[in-house]
Amino acid sequence: MSKFKSVNINRGTSGNVVTIIIVLVLGVFMLMPLIYVTSNAFKPIDELYRFPPTIFVQNPTTKNFIDMFNLIGETNMSFLRYIFNTVFLTTSSAVGQIIMASLCAYSISKIPYPGAKVIFRVIIFSLMFSDSVTSVPKFILFSKLGLVDTYWGMIIPSLVSTMGLFLMKQFMDNTVPNELLEAARIDGAGEIKIFFRIVMPLLKPAWFTLVILSIKTSWGASSTNTYREVFKTLPQALEQISSGGISRTGVSSAAALIMLIIPIVAFIVTQSKMVDTMGSAGLKG
Repeated sequence: MSKFKSVNINRGTSGNVVTIIIVLVLGVFMLMPLIYVTSNAFKPIDELYRFPPTIFVQNPTTKNFIDMFNLIGETNMSFLRYIFNTVFLTTSSAVGQIIMASLCAYSISKIPYPGAKVIFRVIIFSLMFSDSVTSVPKFILFSKLGLVDTYWGMIIPSLVSTMGLFLMKQFMDNTVPNELLEAARIDGAGEIKIFFRIVMPLLKPAWFTLVILSIKTSWGASSTNTYREVFKTLPQALEQISSGGISRTGVSSAAALIMLIIPIVAFIVTQSKMVDTMGSAGLKG
């Protein structure tokens, strides 16, 4: 018998208080960028250029937002059109990535065939290439296909995500038992039926994480395949009206706050599912 006995470690009240204080301090530091962006959106132009700069607004004003909407109104398209394009692109991207990433992950993870691991490694290798490297080849390809200044040209590049595939594959490896799929195959179920009836319901927690990643990427992204005003998204419109020099610094601050709201709200709503998914996906390399 071992001479050592297990010891229950209890931090006690003082330890809990210290932990709470540390967490609160770290939380304040993490919130500071958001507080600063929010404060800047309501600062008049003189406060934005004050030195030394101040974190909190002293004379709040909504002039920045009024100027932003007035400048958007001077374009050929309405504000609602930009919102529609952005929401349409974001929604299509989220739904498309869930379907495409799940299908690809299922074929690599649960259907044994020669070269599956090599294909997966090649796909993961594509994470090394940034969007700036692939933007020119993408534009040439879509130009040859006649998809520039079309909704298809906006949607198709956002349907696939290497990170989404990796997330789904790792989550599927750890949460979808092979025995369950083999039992379904023995009962005569085809791969399509197995995928939609068994696998997809089990992947619901991972959907939320992929939706967050998709919204983060698509909501603030500017499509490189659209140049006509009717197809432009809200980020493109805000970037366009904010590039007017020093006089539009307040407009840029208001635009930055608007672009932050949706991803933050989406994360707050789905954060618990996202944490669970990351924990499950990280169990196996």
